[in-house]
Amino acid sequence: EGVPRFVGPFGFTATSSAQWTPLPHPDLRIEVRGHQREGGHMYYEVACAFARPREWHSPYYRWAARRRLGHLRAGVYDLVRRELDDDYERLFEGVPFAHRIPWFGATMRLDVWFKRLADLVNAKVASPVVVAILLRALLPRDFDPDDVGVAADRAEARSAPRPGQAHVDLNNPFARDVLPE
Repeated sequence: EGVPRFVGPFGFTATSSAQWTPLPHPDLRIEVRGHQREGGHMYYEVACAFARPREWHSPYYRWAARRRLGHLRAGVYDLVRRELDDDYERLFEGVPFAHRIPWFGATMRLDVWFKRLADLVNAKVASPVVVAILLRALLPRDFDPDDVGVAADRAEARSAPRPGQAHVDLNNPFARDVLPE
């Protein structure tokens, strides 16, 4: 299926677009850092990072995307809301998305909303298709999936055991002994 294949290079293991495997997956961090008016439009800077589970302080892959509010609404919010269906109101209670027009406080609303969404992904409450929606909307257009693999390999090499020392990090979704072929 397309969704598991699409999210796989990022360390997410799914059996379908709706089901995660029991293996741990990376921690996702999302922060809306600010906004800037350009060419008559407001652009929001959305910073994203992947880290090994419980190692959020040292992400292995980071990027930032500048997106207009309308793009974030149509490309993420509307699709996530439709995917979560009846669960949306409960999962996002007290965490509204930004208004359609970028009023005062839109950056803060976006930041809180995206952080909640990242928490739902990290807890495996949000389905793999939600991760695919996020990635499609926020990855750079010139993104190369091999970049994530290289970054993850570097992170794994930093935590590699010394020669003669056996160690398998079960929290590392990129551990070759853990992932199914």
